[in-house]
Amino acid sequence: MNTVTVNGKQLDLYEGEEINLTYQINNISDISTRNSTYSNTISFPKTSRNITIFENLGINGNTSNVPYRKLPCSYNSDTIPIISSGYMQVRETNKDSFDAAIFDGIINLSEKIKGKKLSDLDFGEYNHFLTETLWLDSHSNTNGYTYPFADYGGKFSGDLWQIEYQLPALFLSTLWDMIFTQNGYTYEGDLFESEDFKRKIITPNKGLDVVNIPPSNDSLISSYTSSDEGGFYQGQNRVTHYFPMPLSLTNGSTTSFRISNGNIISNYTGRIKVELTPDLLEYYGGCSTEILRNGNVVLNNRSLNTTQTAFIDVAVGDVLRVQTKAESQYYDYDPDFNDEYDEGYVYDFSNIATLSLYEVSGGRLIDFSKLYVDVDQSAFIKSIMQHYGLIVSATNGNNLKFLTMEDLLKNRANAEDWTDKVISIESENYSLNDYARNNRMRFKYEENNEELLVPQRQDGNLFIDNEHLAEEKDLFTSIFRVRNFSIYNSQGALKQIPLWKTKETNGTIQYEPIKSDLSLLRHEKPNKIFNYKLYDNGAVSSYAGLISSVSDDDCDFDYFINNYYSELTKLLNKNKKVTINAFLTDIDLMNLSFIRLKYLKQTGKYYYLNTVKSNSKGTSKIEMFELND
Repeated sequence: MNTVTVNGKQLDLYEGEEINLTYQINNISDISTRNSTYSNTISFPKTSRNITIFENLGINGNTSNVPYRKLPCSYNSDTIPIISSGYMQVRETNKDSFDAAIFDGIINLSEKIKGKKLSDLDFGEYNHFLTETLWLDSHSNTNGYTYPFADYGGKFSGDLWQIEYQLPALFLSTLWDMIFTQNGYTYEGDLFESEDFKRKIITPNKGLDVVNIPPSNDSLISSYTSSDEGGFYQGQNRVTHYFPMPLSLTNGSTTSFRISNGNIISNYTGRIKVELTPDLLEYYGGCSTEILRNGNVVLNNRSLNTTQTAFIDVAVGDVLRVQTKAESQYYDYDPDFNDEYDEGYVYDFSNIATLSLYEVSGGRLIDFSKLYVDVDQSAFIKSIMQHYGLIVSATNGNNLKFLTMEDLLKNRANAEDWTDKVISIESENYSLNDYARNNRMRFKYEENNEELLVPQRQDGNLFIDNEHLAEEKDLFTSIFRVRNFSIYNSQGALKQIPLWKTKETNGTIQYEPIKSDLSLLRHEKPNKIFNYKLYDNGAVSSYAGLISSVSDDDCDFDYFINNYYSELTKLLNKNKKVTINAFLTDIDLMNLSFIRLKYLKQTGKYYYLNTVKSNSKGTSKIEMFELND
């Protein structure tokens, strides 16, 4: 028996109504395409119950917004949850029925970030007022942001660096994390723990106005302490849970901010500094303390008891609150040590937080939303997935699992045996319409590239030995721009990332911010000696030691092809798409995994699963790509 619910209410179905689903992973011809599940058009009878659930849709004179909304939806087959957190689109109403379709999978992510820019992210945790100390400290950062030495087109004189014309760059891991977590997702994947991923940084694409505004002393507005909160989880799933930490006033004024139900309500408009100090006892798991403004995280303090700071803008009516984020970690029970926890995923913590708010005026604020502009979040995610050959699969709820195509195609030990599910092998297809013999992966380049020291060498070529294919084509072009070197002095070759241009006004040279593209570069830490100062009237200081810098190493497409596309290249060189008919039970469909290879004893081969089209009779039409030995 099929059951379909919308907003928790069960819809009436026609007797024998077939619900056929198509499951798909990243298409082999574009590994960055989205993973999704969708149904055929389903007809629901125009019963009084369904009319009520669809808010009188189809009744003359109705004003229902149902056709224009994504309706939370679930679909069960014989009590087995096939789609548990999808959505429904009502497409048509006719005399006797409503026609609709059901969607699931990471198509929700694509829709959620559609139209959002990087500048829409909340950078409160990383915004800061530029000081010499902060600039120097950033050179030791391995996450968040750093100030890499580069020629940004600003003021420079001999061996003296004017640091107001240096710009911060975000680590790739930080920007990636912000996009997913601020859109309500958790994620996992071995790539994100690799040095390759952790060392990549994304340089900004716009300069800032340089204004020398002396900062004033911060004055305390109010301080708050949370209640003592704790949490415990032990189970077989990796989970992330959030624990509100109600606040109470301990010091300061109640005029600018007030407490309501443990949250801070702003009566103030302006910029403030927030200081968050946890007292976290983390017995097991991964825990952090967060400040949220209007539901968005502005500071994530991952320490046990260290004070961390963020600068944020608030307006009247804004809501600030504090919570503990608890992530379970795998625990392997060892009876020899009388372990406290059973084998599985565990978190166990207690936490008290102190929050202080300060009024801030003056100083030059470095606001990342003004450094990373006019770039779609979806375009950024797609480009990174293309570079690393990533595929993605939704697991539990809003948790996403990422896997490189390289790792998937190599992992035959984890393959599922589908030998007994096969009814028949229907066909083999050998065409590769979306590829050529030479498939170019391209970057953007400076217009005057032919005059520069670094030639146009970052592009890569994926070659396929198939005489029926066209000679060459562009597979995709990265959103990132390759930067050139300019040689100045004892500092050697520096990356040229022009985000200011000079103009002369009445004999005076001025520096005007300009917009360019993002760049993907590797973080380096060479040993240097240099002089620096902040603003023309600042004192000159000297520094010797490790500094933050960037290089093109491991950033060209030949590197990515060799490390993340070699198994796919082997598959494409003897491309064979096999179509089979198989019997998949509802349990099989509920547990369907695109990130595990399949094995068929009938052929003695392993396969990459591409598409499954199921029907209510239990048979499925399946497309798989055969792996070469």
